[in-house]
Amino acid sequence: MGNRAEQTEKRRQAILLSSLDLFVYKGYHGTTVRDIAKRSEVSVGLLFHYFPTKQAILEELLKIAEEGLDLTETLMEKSISPIEFFEQMTAVILQAFRDSTKAAKIFMLANQALTSHWIPEESKAPLSASTSVYETAKLIEKGQTQGSIRPGDPLSLSLAFWGAIHGVAEALVSYPQIAVPEAKWIVDMVRKHPQDD
Repeated sequence: MGNRAEQTEKRRQAILLSSLDLFVYKGYHGTTVRDIAKRSEVSVGLLFHYFPTKQAILEELLKIAEEGLDLTETLMEKSISPIEFFEQMTAVILQAFRDSTKAAKIFMLANQALTSHWIPEESKAPLSASTSVYETAKLIEKGQTQGSIRPGDPLSLSLAFWGAIHGVAEALVSYPQIAVPEAKWIVDMVRKHPQDD
């Protein structure tokens, strides 16, 4: 990649990172194009050279989030037990949180996109196709049948699991100095224990 191409990509990434921070802390509607340009240290005109609209920036960030959701689908397609799925997926997600605060912010933005009315429907359409809570509930039900997942309503257990992951992401964004918890602690929410019999 040439020097000019490297600078272009570097500036593009800076705009995305600045936008991610602003969207997470101020919300999509609370963030103006001027806010993004100022945080990115570019003019509004130059910002539009990289992204034609604020929505285009959001959609690019949500594509990054969608890549993370693809991981869930890839793990579901592997021939592993339900509890191994939860162990591997949790470990990968928490390692991403350890490696970069950007990962926790992307996770938060994706959750906001799925649950908020302030993000345009067309922007969250790719994420809406993801049914991670429902799909993992099916895995929980399978694991309950096999004896590796604790008894209880599969959808509620799935919701508790994803709620814990989201809670960790949110806490790390607010308190980045806190250590990321061990994956085992979260997986133990769904794992069957001897006292569950």
